[in-house]
Amino acid sequence: MSDTPPDRPSFEALTLARDALRDLWDARRFHVILSLIAVLPRAVMDAFGLLSPYYAGVLAQTLPPGYWQAALLFLLWAALWNTPMLVLWFRRFMVGPQDVLRLGLGQLTQRSLLFLGYSFLLIVGIGVIVMLSTVVLSGILSIFASGKSAAALPFGFLLVLVIGLYFFFGTRFMLTFGALTVGERLSLRDSWRLTANIAGPIIGALALCLLGSLMVAQGIYWLVTLAIIGPSGIPAGAPVPAVLHILDLILAPLNYAATALMAAICARVYHALRHP
Repeated sequence: MSDTPPDRPSFEALTLARDALRDLWDARRFHVILSLIAVLPRAVMDAFGLLSPYYAGVLAQTLPPGYWQAALLFLLWAALWNTPMLVLWFRRFMVGPQDVLRLGLGQLTQRSLLFLGYSFLLIVGIGVIVMLSTVVLSGILSIFASGKSAAALPFGFLLVLVIGLYFFFGTRFMLTFGALTVGERLSLRDSWRLTANIAGPIIGALALCLLGSLMVAQGIYWLVTLAIIGPSGIPAGAPVPAVLHILDLILAPLNYAATALMAAICARVYHALRHP
């Protein structure tokens, strides 16, 4: 017997994922155009090497010159440029193709700032939980184990924890994000309440769509890169070939498919719970 209350619709992960894929296919032209608009500034900065210090410093032990300037550019692109695109992706599935662009620049800016603010709260909340988990886990490990093998365990655990928290809290609060893109009010508390007992299927659908689309996109990118550059990869300090920047633009719809599918799932759940 299902645990879902009788006054709420039931959901299945495979059905939600299939419906989201169908919705994305119906919105394919809008998705391709919006993906190219979203990635274009980063592709231009990549072509001129403006973000190279940031990429080089992500895994480096010492930060290269110009790292913080490049990181700021990347942050501005990711937050200020991509957030309005996220609002439009959500609106496409929330209100349909006829009304997706029926909002002024001021409304788009306001809703983008709200979207960004709620996203920041979510990131901070997850960060606090991760830090507390680190303290607790480190204390336990200091009692029962020591050495390098013990120090490596928290990293793997915290990686899984961050991903799990992202899916869990993102699912429970997703209705708030969907509501604000169409000018409706839905508190985080109400979103938490409405998604009670149905988080599992939604997380399953999100995992299928997000991981599936990312694997396809990155798999294609890896195969093309392997064919062009070879197994040795790009030498350290060498510029990225221009063909890879072009490939990044071509694969933008696949790279952003995860975002669009998340918005499509949110819209289906939102309408089923709020406007049955």
